[in-house]
Order: sequence, then structure tokens, then C-alpha cells
Amino acid sequence: MQTQNQNQGMIYQQIPETSNAKKKFTLPKLQFRQFGDDLKDWLPFWNQFEHVDKDDDIAPENKFQYLVQATVVGSRARKVVESFPPTGENYVKAVDSLKARFGREDLLVEVYVRELLKLIVSVQSNQKLAPTFLYDKLESYLRALETLGVTTDKCASILYPMVESCFDEEFLKACNRIPTSSSANDAKERLENLMLFLKGEVEGEERI
Repeated sequence: MQTQNQNQGMIYQQIPETSNAKKKFTLPKLQFRQFGDDLKDWLPFWNQFEHVDKDDDIAPENKFQYLVQATVVGSRARKVVESFPPTGENYVKAVDSLKARFGREDLLVEVYVRELLKLIVSVQSNQKLAPTFLYDKLESYLRALETLGVTTDKCASILYPMVESCFDEEFLKACNRIPTSSSANDAKERLENLMLFLKGEVEGEERI
């Protein structure tokens, strides 16, 4: 549509307003993360399956079938679930049994603490671990422990010596040359500075 501007004697074309309607996309179906025997897989597994567990629109008997599909064939977890007749009444019992066997917080804390100890043993045995590998593992374990309530606010005095033991003396000396590290007073701050220094080392390697 053309409109004349009376003041300037110019003709211009009006641009029609665009619609604010949002485009719709078809997303792929979400597949269940299957849980087997590895306790380190419990947190990501239950984080996903909990959405099914809390969905009141899904009948309990259907939740039971989803639970079966979400466990690895032949695993201990599948055997626990299949030890119950597949009825709606038994769904909660099957979930409670899985949690008692694999999802206890005290048990999972022990698992991640042991993983930290394995890293320490690797370093003490002079096994060369790449900074990227160390950073990814430490971040993963610390986040898992935080999810389980073992936070740096409460447990830094325990976590810091363990994380520190994952590095050789040369690395720790380099870290302590940083002003913020050398002036840190408490374990929480020292742990944060150590992880930040490691992150910087990893990012530096990735630029090369």
C-alpha cells in the first residue's frame, strides 16, 4: 500500500506489521536414561525419572511399566523392579525398594568420596593426569556431593584437603603464587580458589 507524505511530497510504501505468533517445533521424543548397577548413575537417572514419578496424570500401572523400561535388562535394578508383580499398587513399593537399594544419600556420598580418593591414589602413584581430566572429574564429584547435601559451605574443611591431594607440589606452588590464593583464610575460599586456578589452566590449554 502506498501513502503520500503531504509535507514532503514523497510516496512511500507501508510495510505490513509482522505477526507475533511463535513458530512451533516438533521436538524428538525424550528417551529414558536407563539405570543399571552403577551407583554414580543414580542421581542423573532419578533426576529425569522423578518427572514421571510426580506426574499425577500418569496411572500408577503405567508408571510401573515406564520404570521397567528405565532399568537395564539383566541389571540388579531391573531384577528389583521385576520382583514385584506389575500392578499399580506395587509401583510405589518398587520405587521405594530401588531407593533403599541404590538411592540412599549416605551410600551415594560414600561412592563419590571414594571416587575422590581414587584420584588421590592415582596422583600419589605418579600417574600423569591431564588438567582437563582432573577438572571434569572434580567438578562432577563436587557437584554430586553438593546435590547430596555435602556442600562446600558445610564440609570445605574435609573436601579441601582431599581435592588438594589430587595435585602435585609444583601445581600447588603455582596456585599459591596467586594473591587471592595466598591470602585465603578458610577452607571454603581456598577450595574455590584452587578450582578457579585449575579452570584457568584448563582454559589455557584449550586455547593452544
